[in-house]
Amino acid sequence: SGEPGIGKSRLIHMLREKLAEETYIPIRYQCSSHHSNSAFYPAIDQLERAAGFTREDTNDAKLDKLEALLQQSAGNTDNVARLFATLLSLPAARYPTIDATPQQLKERTLTALNDQLLGLASQNPVMFLIEDVQWCDPTTLELISDAITRIIDARVLLVITYRPEFEPTWTGHAHVSIQTLNRLSRREGTEVVEKVTGGKSLPKEVLDLIVAKTDGIPLYVEELTKNVLEAGFLKDAGDRYELDGPLPSLAIPTTLQESLIARLDRLNTVKQVAQIGACIGREFTHELVSTVSPLSDSELQASFQQLIEAQIILPQGGASHGSYIFKHALLQDAAYASLLRGPKRQFHDLIAEGLKAEFPEVVVNTPELLASHLAKAERFSEAIDHWKEAGLRAAKATATREAANHFEVALEHLEQEDPSPERDKRELELQTPLAIAMSIIHGLGSSKTGAIYDRAFKLTQGMDSPPQLFQILYGLSSNRMNDDRFMEGLSIAKELATFADTMTNKPGYAIAHRWYGHYLMWLPDWETAEAHLEKAILAYERLNFNRWVDEYGQDPKAMSLLCLGGLKIFQGYFDEGTENISRGIIH
Repeated sequence: SGEPGIGKSRLIHMLREKLAEETYIPIRYQCSSHHSNSAFYPAIDQLERAAGFTREDTNDAKLDKLEALLQQSAGNTDNVARLFATLLSLPAARYPTIDATPQQLKERTLTALNDQLLGLASQNPVMFLIEDVQWCDPTTLELISDAITRIIDARVLLVITYRPEFEPTWTGHAHVSIQTLNRLSRREGTEVVEKVTGGKSLPKEVLDLIVAKTDGIPLYVEELTKNVLEAGFLKDAGDRYELDGPLPSLAIPTTLQESLIARLDRLNTVKQVAQIGACIGREFTHELVSTVSPLSDSELQASFQQLIEAQIILPQGGASHGSYIFKHALLQDAAYASLLRGPKRQFHDLIAEGLKAEFPEVVVNTPELLASHLAKAERFSEAIDHWKEAGLRAAKATATREAANHFEVALEHLEQEDPSPERDKRELELQTPLAIAMSIIHGLGSSKTGAIYDRAFKLTQGMDSPPQLFQILYGLSSNRMNDDRFMEGLSIAKELATFADTMTNKPGYAIAHRWYGHYLMWLPDWETAEAHLEKAILAYERLNFNRWVDEYGQDPKAMSLLCLGGLKIFQGYFDEGTENISRGIIH
């Protein structure tokens, strides 16, 4: 753990250098601020790199590569290949179907990923690096927590880096240790300066200024020293550097960002390439940059090489035309901060168009990434649609926290739009799934869940039979029961049952009457409750309820039988009650 620039990434680099002659299996998760709400993003990125996917690969070719990768950790891939293919958004028709709910599929995927880790560790030691976990998505955090509990007896060295604002939940384990990195002393700072200068000493007044201004932040010491060497007011005197005249008053920048921007300014011929890369993210490809930059491929390649030599970016493997990463997140931040609002908006606009035109699979699989670029291009209305799509996609995969975050970001931007019926309709389409997500995260009875359902219900007033009304009434009634507002909830449950009776195809008939019957049990009005529960059971036998199991987290027939069993026991009919309960459990 340590603040930005303190040396976390450098220590990871040195660790890998120390182990260069050792035999081990490397796994690396690079978390990204651009993907902090993209479920499993670091795991997906690692799998695609490990499998050697290229953009030219067909889906079948990718599946072949995936199977070859999985066979390295498990001889039989039949049980997990479909899970991994689905995770990577690949068609999985060649594999057996899995009969499971979305939540069960998510849990099996978590298990399969860590089974793969342990399978690899059974063959060779594994070094598992997870960098910048402060930007990790909630689902991957679940994966990491599970991994930590499972590697206790495995040949795995798991190294996690994060900034101080992140609070890890796994510190209580005996096999976990925390190392907090502190700032450099003056002596240590001077040693870093000498490393950068190649052992040549600097004039004392220059060295003192560097050590004072950098305040013990290693990256700042390194970058400011490079800045001083490039600035032109020092001359090489063999074993030392000397001032070439008086020290200019503004020669040494006062902040790390100023120092980094000054270095970029001196690379003016390639500065724009770095800025475009910074708009894309910490990692970027030649191919996507080329959709934005007016430079030719050969000119771009030369620019990337110059940025590599300046130690601004590092080459990465895995892309047909080259992939790159900023050496440090702060270098990306500095390049991004050097852009004025107009060019910044224009670059994001071009990146969004480039994603849609050249990377349709990215748009489909991570609509939140396109939404982010559209928002930064100030195309807010389009961004909202893609955040909604991202939220619905995450909710379907039971990545509930990510889903809630996408819906909330979309709603924040929707607030900027002028009031209109169309705006209210769009808000309702966001508030309803957000309420469902909040009920899972905070509980049905929480005030947060209730407030969202209240807002959603208010939006339905004056609308002509909005399709979300059934779900909203059910959610409101559930919230009131769990929030000790029984009679209010009962009234809404009765309204829900009445509403279900008017629906021509009765898709929610069993849900509504099961819920109303459940309320009546506790009134108690056992006779009426029994009638509604029986209605729900009969309706179930006529309809397909897979959708309702997914959306409401319950099977209405099973719940009706359990309620009916309890009701009969309350009335003294113990045998009949236990029989219904048994039927509900079996169902």
